[in-house]
Amino acid sequence: MRLFTNKLKNCGMKRSLMYNYLEKIFFLDKNLVFKLMIHVGVSKNDSKISLEKQSFNTNYDLKDIKDQCPANQCCLPNSPETLSTKLDVEDLCIISNKIFSKRNLKAYCGPSADPGRYLCAYTYYMSLNKDSTKSLFVHVPSVETFSIHEMTVAIRSIIIQSLNQLYNANLEFD
Repeated sequence: MRLFTNKLKNCGMKRSLMYNYLEKIFFLDKNLVFKLMIHVGVSKNDSKISLEKQSFNTNYDLKDIKDQCPANQCCLPNSPETLSTKLDVEDLCIISNKIFSKRNLKAYCGPSADPGRYLCAYTYYMSLNKDSTKSLFVHVPSVETFSIHEMTVAIRSIIIQSLNQLYNANLEFD
């Protein structure tokens, strides 16, 4: 993580939500290997914490803060329309929901097959293209739906269970 963060600082990019910026991140170092890549975005319309199963390559027609769309409204030319994570999203949701219940939290995780067609989905597609076995996108609702504490518990649970799936780590959520 430190290596990746240093590369971002050194490339002189502003940390703004722009397609151009996101594209540069994924092409900074072709040899960069991730142990796990979990992206988190806010979806104000969601009433649950959504674990995205897939993302799409085309139809990115919503403009970013610089009034830009990806070239041809596409993530990667000549690439599949849909890429899916190899992580077991349903299992991640089941385990996280058990943890919420055990702790008497009102948070709820559910799988989603539509991350939208904006920066979140664009980021996820690029991540899945890099390595679909280790990529996941989590949409969290606004803080009016669940508390920061509940969302923190959820993200922590999702990270631990994702690592368990990938590496048979048998990490415990304490």
